[in-house]
Amino acid sequence: MVGDSRFHDKCMHELFEKRKDRALIVVSHDPSMIKNHCDSAYVLTAGRLTAHESVDAAYDFYQTCVQ
Repeated sequence: MVGDSRFHDKCMHELFEKRKDRALIVVSHDPSMIKNHCDSAYVLTAGRLTAHESVDAAYDFYQTCVQ
């Protein structure tokens, strides 16, 4: 996480509250952030992008790739 907690809270509000009617591309290694804010996910590994219908499915796939 970058910045102090106040900065983090302001960013979360700006991105996920004010713009909740828009699509966003979020890149993160933080599973809890992805699970809290995303409906679907893609995993990029070895130059290949794989689509997943759920965040849980993407995370399970990601776990198999990093082992």
